[in-house]
Amino acid sequence: MGIYLLKYNRIKTFLLCLIFSLGVTSTIIFFKLQLEVSVQVQVQDVAQQIISKNDTEDEFKASSKPTRNDEKENDAEKKINSLISTNNTIINDSHHHGDLHEDVIEFDRQEGVVIVTKVHGRHQLALLKQSMCLLHYAYNRKVNYDIVLFTTLPIMDDEILLVDIRNIISPAKITVVLDNDGIVNEIHKLSPVRRQLFLERCNVTSPDQITWDSECYEEDVGGTLGRIAYNWQAEFRSLHIWRQKSLQQYRYMMWLDTDAFCTQVWDQDPIATVIKNQLVIYFDNYPQGRAKQAQPKVKEVFGKFLCSARKLPNGQMSTTLGDACDGSQLWTIHGFFHITDLDFSDKTR
Repeated sequence: MGIYLLKYNRIKTFLLCLIFSLGVTSTIIFFKLQLEVSVQVQVQDVAQQIISKNDTEDEFKASSKPTRNDEKENDAEKKINSLISTNNTIINDSHHHGDLHEDVIEFDRQEGVVIVTKVHGRHQLALLKQSMCLLHYAYNRKVNYDIVLFTTLPIMDDEILLVDIRNIISPAKITVVLDNDGIVNEIHKLSPVRRQLFLERCNVTSPDQITWDSECYEEDVGGTLGRIAYNWQAEFRSLHIWRQKSLQQYRYMMWLDTDAFCTQVWDQDPIATVIKNQLVIYFDNYPQGRAKQAQPKVKEVFGKFLCSARKLPNGQMSTTLGDACDGSQLWTIHGFFHITDLDFSDKTR
């Protein structure tokens, strides 16, 4: 059993609160990231997920995974290797904030937890209603965690579908937060150099000529055209969300894409798992994307490039850091469902 989700990116109709039972399981992976380390462990019999996604990338091939070189370990590598547990239960490292919280009871409401999702505007409220209804039935009716909905376009508080959602998830509360200052103002916030490059890629001469529906040239992904509305949600959830005042009162964020649907009642509590094991991020699907362009940021924040990070058969992460591997591929996790310790983001910003 465990945690079951069905991921759809393009849906026309879906019966309200329809609960599916799928007959396959997969083991969730815990990812624990410290200031200078990246370590992953697998916890057997803790949680399982079912994921179905209609636009998955090509299957990750072992031959494409970066491999560890034979050079002598540097200090950073030794630190990483010293933190990898010899068993498959939990990382034992010197950066723990204290003992494990063994007293956490599953499906008891925990302090400082929020569920977060995002839409572009009111036209996606029907999809949100479906998602929140299923989540409420599968999990949140037991704990009634707050929900924060970020939106690109304003949504009126008396919007009929929003009222429906509030009635469905009650007594949990949902707060709607506008996540931008308008596309023109966001462009004006850019530095002069970045603003000019942005306008050139969009083939315009003024920010006033751009809307959320504009398509602009993306040099980093093969010269394709990308819609600003889609790119904004990607930028928001990877950058701006960590600075949102609306989340400052919370410690743990459960992110769920609006088009990710629970398929049956959860019989294990992922929030309890995160808190018990003091995890920084809890997720499924790795590797599920590439971010080579992020390597300079990794070096800037952590002092080293992440030369390789591959999952071992036992669920642990084998990692290599270095100073001369800025061209290495950086594999990423699938972001449609994850639980994050917001305190970690705060301390490492």
